[in-house]
Parts: sequence; structure tokens; C-alpha cells
Amino acid sequence: MPANSAEKAADAERMVKLIQELAIEKGHYKNYKALQSEVVRRVPVHVFHDESAKVQYSDCEDSVFDYVEQHRLNEENGLNLFAEQFQKVHGQDHKSFTEKWLLEEAGWEIELEGVLEHPTFADFVGVVDMVPIENYGFSKMIFDEADFMGTFELGSGPSHAKTKSTYAGIDDGSQKFTEAEIQELKSFEADRKARGKPHQEDKESCCGSTQIQPHKLGQGEYLQFQLRRENVEPYANNWISVKRILSMAPDDPKTPLYIFTASANGIVRFHPQAENWRMLLWFAYLDSADLADFAQNMAHGLKYGCFCFGVTYKEKKNYVTSTGKRKKGGRTVIMRYNRWATDNVPLVAFVVQHHDNQDPSVPKQPSMCSSCCCS
Repeated sequence: MPANSAEKAADAERMVKLIQELAIEKGHYKNYKALQSEVVRRVPVHVFHDESAKVQYSDCEDSVFDYVEQHRLNEENGLNLFAEQFQKVHGQDHKSFTEKWLLEEAGWEIELEGVLEHPTFADFVGVVDMVPIENYGFSKMIFDEADFMGTFELGSGPSHAKTKSTYAGIDDGSQKFTEAEIQELKSFEADRKARGKPHQEDKESCCGSTQIQPHKLGQGEYLQFQLRRENVEPYANNWISVKRILSMAPDDPKTPLYIFTASANGIVRFHPQAENWRMLLWFAYLDSADLADFAQNMAHGLKYGCFCFGVTYKEKKNYVTSTGKRKKGGRTVIMRYNRWATDNVPLVAFVVQHHDNQDPSVPKQPSMCSSCCCS
């Protein structure tokens, strides 16, 4: 992307224009995948103004995962492949990057022990903080015993189930935002940019089923659990994407909005439970940083089946921070990224609260709305 804010704003304007053009072309796209293909074709030409930005966009598709299925057949470790790609992109290991990102983006100083392998559902149960809350449409979520959906084993026998990509199976005829929605998103993103970086503090006390296939990088046994509407809706903010998703989801509080899979090697997949293609489109935007990021995510999903993924870590126990604060530690931390096979862009972290110190209260939501988005 261009270096200065003026060029970034200009690119955002071109992205809006591109989606407006797609919205006019009714009936041209037979399914969601066809729309993804058109976005991928047009983005380098219509969105990025300068040549360096086009090159950067193209370069981010340079990936060690171009033959993911071949890697799996060769029984290579998916997490090792990710680690190789991450080092290539960011110049440091993913654990160190996560610690630095949490401190710089959210003010949370957390020392990680390492990747949590062979997780159990107990590692995810309880109140989960979204960090930082400005980066996502919900501030918290809750998992309880009713959300567990089972444990499965990859490669234990022949499977007759069709493997579906995260955004497959959408065939309603017109897969695009309306012009009015684009204008709402444009105003919403301007508000978010005006707020700048979040400034949060780690509030921890000083004393401490339908079976969804796992992520392509996941290996070995994996467990599956759901996120119900009643366990996340109270923590919804005023984002337009969140409002659209909740308005289209069934009113039943037990309705799952996401299904998670957690593999034995620490890789997590997030599978949105959309009722129709429009709801799925809003999920895709919710899981993107902005419209330009949304376009890149669509390109990645078209090539690799999905664009998001997570890595599960375990926090160290009983350690002292750089400021002399003693922490109990031991929490589960999921770092959620976009474009897992290419530029590994961080989106948000999920931090499971201590089981003996649960705080399900609704935090003060960041004020990020305009008259068009909060009515």
C-alpha cells in the first residue's frame, strides 16, 4: 500500500468506486466464487494508483503454500510451513511478533510459553476478551459446555464428505454490496481512521453439528465448538457489519454465528454460519480491516479456500513484566490473522480470562459511528 495517508485515502476511494461498479453489473456473477474472481482481476488496476502499490499487492501472493495439498500429502507439518512463511514476511518468529503486537496495539504485556498443542475444549471455555476492542465488531464472547461439538481425527479413515471452502456454496445471483451500503462503509471507515490507534491497558489484577473441516494447516486430532448468538450479541458494537449480520441471523439466541475448529498443532479455523450470500458478504467485511483489505482477502480466499486463521498459544505462568508487575499467567491466547498463506496480517487477539476471575460485564464500547452508521 502507498506510504502516506493521502495516497491511502485515494486508494480507498478507488475501492469504493470498484464495488459500486460491481453492484451495477447485476446478473453477471453466477455465484460467490465468480465475484471473487472479478475482484481479483480488477483490484490491481482499479484500486492501487501507483506502481509500487501494485507490485506490493502482487508480491503478497508470493507464498510457500502454492501447493498446500502437495505439502499435506508429503506429511509436512502445517505449522512449520506457516512459521516459514511468517518469518519470510515479518522478519521474526510468530510468537515474538504476537507479544510485540499485543503490547504496541493494545497495551497488553503478555509473555507466551509457546504454541498450545493438543488443546482441549477446557482451554477455550469461559469469557474471552477481544484485544484490542477497536479492531473487531465485538468486545467479548463466551464459550460454555453447551458449545462443544465433538472431537475428530484427520486421516483416520476414508471420508465421503465434500470439503467446502469458507465462502463456497453461495448462489443467489447478485453477490455485491449496494451503493447505499458502500456509502455507509465509506463513512464508517473514515470514522475509524479518525480515531487513531487504541490505548488500552491490561486489566488483569497484579496477583494473580455438521462437522466442519479444520484449517488446511491443521493436523492431527481437532475439536469443534460453536459461538452462539446469546454469547456474543451483548458485546456487539455499533459497526454496520455487525448490525447487518445480527439483523439477518435467526432470532433464536442458540443460533451459532461461528463454528471454530482447533487442531492438535495449534491452528484454529473460524467458519461463519451465514444464512445467505449477503450475510456471508458482511461476515467477510467484518473479518477485514477495511474495503481494500476486504478485496485482498477475497483474492486470497479464491486461491486458498479461506483467508483467516488463528494460532493458539499458552501464556507463561507466574512471571514478572518489564514494569515489575507479577502476573498469574496461564491464559489461552488465539492470535487471529488474515491471508494465512501470504502476508499474515494480524486482525485481533482472543484472550481467555482466568476461570477463577471471570468478568462477563460489557465494557464501554469505542465511539466509532457517523449518522449513517448508528441510526
